[in-house]
Amino acid sequence: ECEWSDEEINATIANACESTGIPRRSGYSSLYWALIGRSNGPKASSLLSEMDREGVLSLLEAHRLEDALIDLSIPIENYQIHNT
Repeated sequence: ECEWSDEEINATIANACESTGIPRRSGYSSLYWALIGRSNGPKASSLLSEMDREGVLSLLEAHRLEDALIDLSIPIENYQIHNT
């Protein structure tokens, strides 16, 4: 948990990438896909700090659970994306 400010969010994202071994570029790209449906965008921490904290956390949790359910043995063209 971090203070909901640009600086603290940026540090938390960087620390999460480092502690999980995910390259920062990949971590930010995944975050952008979850938030805005694109691989890049405005500075993530600035964008997040302007959004409702609980809404962002709920959205990211939903994406985490969706990703956990993906069976990598199924070809990607067989997936159907359902947006809520």
